[in-house]
Amino acid sequence: MARMTSTHKVQIIIALITVTGGILVALLTSWDKFFPPPPGPPAPVVQPGPAPMPMPLPVAGMPSAEALERLKQSQEDVVNRSASALDDITDQIDAQSANLAGH
Repeated sequence: MARMTSTHKVQIIIALITVTGGILVALLTSWDKFFPPPPGPPAPVVQPGPAPMPMPLPVAGMPSAEALERLKQSQEDVVNRSASALDDITDQIDAQSANLAGH
């Protein structure tokens, strides 16, 4: 058998260091796959509480019955004016349609 020279010993040591380093790098980069983190604590179960109570209207700032009636009347006026304007437009369209049909 041939004798190992110091050059051969150095080459074998370098090869062993390289193989060991490669294995260590592979283990470190895949550490999370070999040893996954433990699961966290379970989420707490939250029981629904009672429904919140509706906030009452402040007494000091409440509008009077007269103010509410005026508001209701103004809303009715807006609706009536809108309906009247719509009727006028409809009448104009009907008149133009009749005018075009007559020619």
